[in-house]
Amino acid sequence: MTWDSPITHQVGSWLGINVTWLKPILAPIAIWLDDFLGPYPTDRKLGLKIAREAETVAQAKDRRKAGGEITKTYIPSYRVDNK
Repeated sequence: MTWDSPITHQVGSWLGINVTWLKPILAPIAIWLDDFLGPYPTDRKLGLKIAREAETVAQAKDRRKAGGEITKTYIPSYRVDNK
């Protein structure tokens, strides 16, 4: 943990390291708080779709050996639609 991050990150890191028995309670709170305070909305349905389509490590190694191109969803898009 460093002092160069927002206070919410510092508190979350400290609690996650030092109060591990609280993790089952803190995880849902952290997710809600991140969604509430976060500057960018999270598209959870898109995230689940991308996760379903993700390749395994073995598949990625085979694709690379065969000279296949990287999947477009693996390249980050920093475009943000703030509606």
